Amino acid sequence: MDHASDHEASDRQLTEEQAHERADLDSVVSRVSDRFPTVDRERVESVVDDEAAQLEDARVRDYIPVLVEHEAVDRLRQEADPVSLVKRQTDDTDDEPQDGDGRDHDPALRPEREGAQTDTAASAGPLLGGLRGGD
Repeated sequence: MDHASDHEASDRQLTEEQAHERADLDSVVSRVSDRFPTVDRERVESVVDDEAAQLEDARVRDYIPVLVEHEAVDRLRQEADPVSLVKRQTDDTDDEPQDGDGRDHDPALRPEREGAQTDTAASAGPLLGGLRGGD
């Protein structure tokens, strides 16, 4: 294989990687738009594009969509209230208010409510609990 063919194959791979990353970023826009229904989709796209541009020179590209989503959610959280993406099963006896931050489904993250774990070793799980001297 000659040098020109190697270069063309490299360009084709780069283009495929860029297309895959763009598709991942489009998925980020969809997820963040679902999380912030009161924010225009164009605004979400703009924030996602801004955050992606901040990471344009990153060598490791595998985590770009995750990092972009995290930063976009942080920025938009300052502009609007997110909705919880966790669908709770409700019954007639469940009258607890929900925060809307997605944490209300996990009792360990809301220790002030009845039934939550308050033991730090137990709430840290088996790995961290063991590291902290728990079981």
